[in-house]
Amino acid sequence: MSKQEKEPLFSAKNRKFLTGPFSANNPVIVQILGICSALAVTVQLKPAIVMALSVTVVTGFSNLVMSLLRNGVPSRIRIIVQLVVIAALVILVDQVLKAYVYEVSKQLSVYVGLIITNCIVMGRIEAFALANKPWASLLDGIGNGLGYGLILVIVAFFRELFGSGSLLGFRIVPESWYIAEGGFYSNCGLPLIYEFHNALHDALYAALITAWLTESSLLPTVPRAEAKHKRRRGVKFSRETYPKQPRQKITPLPEREQLLNSRQARIVPCPLCRQPGAVESWYPQGDVYYGVFRCENHGLFPVRMSVVHREDGSWQGRRVVPPLTDPERAAFAAARENEPFHCTREKAKRRRRHRKTK
Repeated sequence: MSKQEKEPLFSAKNRKFLTGPFSANNPVIVQILGICSALAVTVQLKPAIVMALSVTVVTGFSNLVMSLLRNGVPSRIRIIVQLVVIAALVILVDQVLKAYVYEVSKQLSVYVGLIITNCIVMGRIEAFALANKPWASLLDGIGNGLGYGLILVIVAFFRELFGSGSLLGFRIVPESWYIAEGGFYSNCGLPLIYEFHNALHDALYAALITAWLTESSLLPTVPRAEAKHKRRRGVKFSRETYPKQPRQKITPLPEREQLLNSRQARIVPCPLCRQPGAVESWYPQGDVYYGVFRCENHGLFPVRMSVVHREDGSWQGRRVVPPLTDPERAAFAAARENEPFHCTREKAKRRRRHRKTK
């Protein structure tokens, strides 16, 4: 049996991850991400290049690290872990800039630190790195960083050229061309100060607020009367006594909703005659879910299922028909005060039965 050939490092699929953000999937002009820093650091070409390289390094290596950790990080704390990884990389980049290009670092000011909250960095981790292998994630991060940097460099090129007549500090437009020297040329007046960025954002926010403050929104609102909590009717369980039931493991599934809605979790055998009944709704109480199923011969019985989030990201349950003790009845009543999870298959079956009766 021949071994399966490994995919080349720069296959057509991997090259698409690297080159896609340059055009059809550009994070700035297509996905409209990173606009804030793109406006702020493109006054001159040199800060724009440094910012582009910084974002590329942070995006590439944060994608790589989170892809390596994707199977070991619980989903409930993944955002915290992402922020820690990005913050560590941003601190390293900031220290390198202060050590080797201190003047540019002063010009970039707080925008290097704000890479931590850059939508491009966080977005690529969430959308790509957590679901793909490390090499593909690294290429995707580098590609999106370079796609972001490409727009920065293009915008900074024209802003510096037409705003000051120079590029990278070198004079492009001769001094003799300016009107003040008796020539014919004048800079186009693009602002060369960072307050331009703040003024532009103030204008955008003013436009949004003006659009939101319509005539209807300015009218006084009458507070709605709070809806009374609808108390659910009690459940009359079967009075039959039955022996202690064994716990049953439910096969792990990727999502908690899939686990609650699975046939293995919903279909429960009667503890007396083993006739199967279906749970139509689950009532949550922390990580424990309570339900009810009906046996045609013996009536209603309670079901308790504890749900656990495993290390591989899947969800597993342990289900049991508990004895009807007073603590169990109290726990079931407390769970029924919470919003239930309705099983979609049972709802569909009820609709079909309702149509047939009509």
